[in-house]
Amino acid sequence: MKKQYVVMDLSKKETKNGKPYYMFSAWSGGKKIGAKIWDIEQELDNGTLITGDPKEESYKGKISFVFKGYSIDSPNEAVKNEHLGRDSVDANVTYDKIISSLSDIEDDFYRHLGLVAYSTYECQLLEAYGAKSVHHNYKGGLLGHIGEVVELCEKIASTYPKLNSDLLICGAALHDLGKVKTYEGEEDAIEYSFDGMMADHLVMGAEMIGELEDFTPNQLGVEERFKMKLVKHMILSHHGLREWGSPIQPRIPEAQALHFMDNLSSKMSIFKAEKNSFDGKGEFTDRVYTLDTFIYTGEY
Repeated sequence: MKKQYVVMDLSKKETKNGKPYYMFSAWSGGKKIGAKIWDIEQELDNGTLITGDPKEESYKGKISFVFKGYSIDSPNEAVKNEHLGRDSVDANVTYDKIISSLSDIEDDFYRHLGLVAYSTYECQLLEAYGAKSVHHNYKGGLLGHIGEVVELCEKIASTYPKLNSDLLICGAALHDLGKVKTYEGEEDAIEYSFDGMMADHLVMGAEMIGELEDFTPNQLGVEERFKMKLVKHMILSHHGLREWGSPIQPRIPEAQALHFMDNLSSKMSIFKAEKNSFDGKGEFTDRVYTLDTFIYTGEY
């Protein structure tokens, strides 16, 4: 039976006889199969919608699926996200929710800082990738991740009322701001920008908020400069450990809470993506490097 699949991880290779063929991942309904096309009838690109009835093929113990007599089309974003197993979250809706959370901050400095940052980088935030790979690595993925972290931090703040919730929510909304300058390229071929290679998003994010209109050092009083240092610390420490990319470890409880919530959002995304993309035999994936464990793929 013919089904629709989205082409990803596309590579064009040659047989020993010099005949070109395609290898790629074919996604349908959030599940991935390893696929090939030996006889190229139409040219493919990453993100292409391919319709066909792939047949299982085994070579040297490895299983792949071969497409013959296929047709291609360009999917809209909703169809593409459905096949790739992504949450169909409208980046504009998420942006508005984050703005609402920032607007609810009582402290004038933290509220104004967050709102100015989002106003300044609105267009970039709506399009930005959450990562090159691993988690939220698609257009609008950055806001999807930030939205999750803000929501989680709001819940943590209600559980631990001694936390400075204004600082926590401001830090959550701004923790990955530097990612708007970290990645470039098309969605199916995300690369690091020059800035992203030379100074990671934590450093860039801390620099960016200090360059915002109304927030340069000569515009701030003593108390405001202290609060700016706290927000920059939230950004610089949110990876938790130096070996995970943070130049400094969390030294206030709000920074520690942000690190945990950021980590939770990314890890849950990885669990979902790895389980959805599992195309092997048995009940467990191979060891997932980013989680340092195996993932159970069965139902429970």
